Amino acid sequence: MEINLNQSSLFNNLGLVLRKWEKFEGAIQALHQAVLIKPDSAGIYCNLDNTLHEQRKLGWVSV
Repeated sequence: MEINLNQSSLFNNLGLVLRKWEKFEGAIQALHQAVLIKPDSAGIYCNLDNTLHEQRKLGWVSV
């Protein structure tokens, strides 16, 4: 169980770093992996939502 939490945390952190660098596709994939490992984490869902919002704000996807 502890390994899964560490993996989830690593994917979450990777997603945040990639979002900072505007690598949205990679960020979304990393955050998705974090959600698959720890589906009950509201923080990961919040990070995913913020990433999608930032992506739209910068015009990377059509709304």
